[in-house]
Amino acid sequence: MEKQQEIIPIFFATDDNYAPYLCVALKSITENCNKNFNYKVHILNTGLAKGLSEKYIQMIKNFETDYLKIEFNDVSKIIAPIKELLNKSLRDYYSDTTFYRIFIPKMFPEYHKVLYLDCDIVVLGDISELYHTDLKDNYLGAVTDEVVPSHPVLIRYVEEAVGVPNKDYFCAGIILFNLDAMREQKVDEKFIGLLSNYNLTTVGQDQDYLNVICKGHVTYLHPGWDKQANKVPYKDKLYLIHYNMFSKPWRYKKVPYEKYFWKYAKKTPFYKEMLNSRKNYTKAQRDDDAARGAGMIELSLSIINSDRTFKKILENKTIDEAIAQTAKTKATKPATTKTKTKAKTTTAKTTKTKKAK
Repeated sequence: MEKQQEIIPIFFATDDNYAPYLCVALKSITENCNKNFNYKVHILNTGLAKGLSEKYIQMIKNFETDYLKIEFNDVSKIIAPIKELLNKSLRDYYSDTTFYRIFIPKMFPEYHKVLYLDCDIVVLGDISELYHTDLKDNYLGAVTDEVVPSHPVLIRYVEEAVGVPNKDYFCAGIILFNLDAMREQKVDEKFIGLLSNYNLTTVGQDQDYLNVICKGHVTYLHPGWDKQANKVPYKDKLYLIHYNMFSKPWRYKKVPYEKYFWKYAKKTPFYKEMLNSRKNYTKAQRDDDAARGAGMIELSLSIINSDRTFKKILENKTIDEAIAQTAKTKATKPATTKTKTKAKTTTAKTTKTKKAK
């Protein structure tokens, strides 16, 4: 009997805006992966009408091979109860697709371990090697963030507001999830609990939440598996390039490691469109990027100086204790109000009776 090939599950989340760059990522994966494995790519989205059009679905499907299959998964129902909260917590250029990864453990009980990848990447190494990293009992595997160390205010933000040492704060764009551990520790419930009871202002969106919830339970991967496109000197091996933040080759020239992006972009139907996008990227758009970068620093300072930070609400408490405490306080407020109202009514009646006498 022929031995069945192992299936390696890979997840992306996208809408029409990032579908072309997802195709570049897929092309780089298919050209460099070990063909002795089967790959199942799941594209998390919010359906045809809201997020991903039929046009892009068909174009993405064209990147299937004999060993890599693509499936589209609508997350609308699972995020519906907290959709409004997610939208309220979004910051400038983010969309709610950034939160989809947190619900993978609940949506896909058949998997024990999965890879989650952002769309703005190219994979230069064999992705199966990353998947086979031993996470032991840790919740996830990731690479430390390269943006935070670039500015002293951001370092202060992660340490004083998020409550995670700068050296341990990871980038959530490339993650190897241990779904068994995440289910056991109810990571999604902790996220919903923190979001619904506190809904804190954050700089890193779900990245901050994951760093808080998974603190002390992270396997730190080789930095080459999430080499972020910046000018920091790097001489080690490159396995995956991440064009995060504003370092987008389809917007700017001379982006570090851009040659790898264009190598695979040329092999997609979007190559000319991307070149035109860069050519037509206006000064106003560049100024807006610069303003958002400055705004991120200002927001970080504002959060550091506020009374509502992860570090403060979790001081001397576990996440579950903090959630329970706030939920209990919320539950008692209506009862207190009702009692006061009743007392006022009683007083009013007594006064009326006295006046009648």
